[in-house]
Amino acid sequence: AAAGECDAVFINLKISDIKDKYVGESEKRIKEVFELARDYEKAIIFFDEIDALAGERSESKTGHERSLVNELLSQMDGLESKGSEKEKRYLVLAATNMPWDVDIALRRAGRFDTTIFIPHPDFEARQKILEIGLKDKPCSVNTEKLTEMTDGFASAEIIDICDKAARIPLRERIKEEKPRRKITMDDFEKVLKGRKAVLSSWYPKAVKEVANAEEAEMFSELVEAGNRYSKR
Repeated sequence: AAAGECDAVFINLKISDIKDKYVGESEKRIKEVFELARDYEKAIIFFDEIDALAGERSESKTGHERSLVNELLSQMDGLESKGSEKEKRYLVLAATNMPWDVDIALRRAGRFDTTIFIPHPDFEARQKILEIGLKDKPCSVNTEKLTEMTDGFASAEIIDICDKAARIPLRERIKEEKPRRKITMDDFEKVLKGRKAVLSSWYPKAVKEVANAEEAEMFSELVEAGNRYSKR
């Protein structure tokens, strides 16, 4: 969406696209990514799970891991080194579930200096996520009740719950040769029975981690969301 709004090339990267078991190859791939971006007038580079790629160098087990972070820092700084109009049209984004593990040098001005916290979905957001998860799936459910039942779950978990509920009538038809039927509330109740939201364990850990992190004020929204979550 961001690339579409900016009319920019979007370069989407997973850790598997960068990391290599051979020394020097990961750094080479980082350099190639930024060189590719420079071929375009406008480009957005997106790193998923940046913590696995650029964790704190003080905690890195090998020189190879520290070298990888150094290369990323060098390439990001290089985008602005000349200050031309063309170079100012590059944007580097990253996502992580563990922002406190990202090397502090990457969180400084001119790099990833803006942190946007995405909280767990509220009632309205869960309704929209359920609409997406149930799209093109024949169902007969009480969406308002289902929205309440998924309180506390992350967006990806809600989509997964929808997929698992949809498989129940499909499995019945294939294995038990039962007639075709719609997805019902009973199917969702079976999927949700005993299922614990990932966030119920992630939030307490996250709040504890950021309390000890440098620049803890960057994570104030996370702490507030964690406190709200625990009071649900």
